[in-house]
Amino acid sequence: MKVAFFMGFLVCLNLAFTDAAINNERIQLLQRLLQRFDPFTIRDVSLVLSDDISVSLKSAVIANLSNFDLPQDDEVGNNINATIFIPSVSYNVDRLSISSKKLGIQYALPSLRAVVGGVSLAVSHSFSHNPLKMETFLILAQISDLSVSN
Repeated sequence: MKVAFFMGFLVCLNLAFTDAAINNERIQLLQRLLQRFDPFTIRDVSLVLSDDISVSLKSAVIANLSNFDLPQDDEVGNNINATIFIPSVSYNVDRLSISSKKLGIQYALPSLRAVVGGVSLAVSHSFSHNPLKMETFLILAQISDLSVSN
């Protein structure tokens, strides 16, 4: 869930890149777009994988993703290197359950609250133009503070 939303965030960020460096106007436009969905909420999700593994989620909320900064942004040829800094992101998960008869797993999490502070993401991306194709995509994440409660 978080990965899917985050990958969507990175796709939006990637769309903001042009042949020139990102300017403040485009960053602000992307922030305003993300503010429409901030906080991001998912409700009543159930998945069954390989006819055995069941995952269900009552609700999840991710907040403060629109409050980010791009302190470093370089584009050289077909390579983009950027650093994304998010001061604080909070997660609230209610009633997450995972079960598998084959694996003998029966796990339930009634609630989880987490605040992640000082998230720094170093993104390296290379691509080709004919055809337009992603060659490499690397992310290094650093977290300065993490608080989890149940």
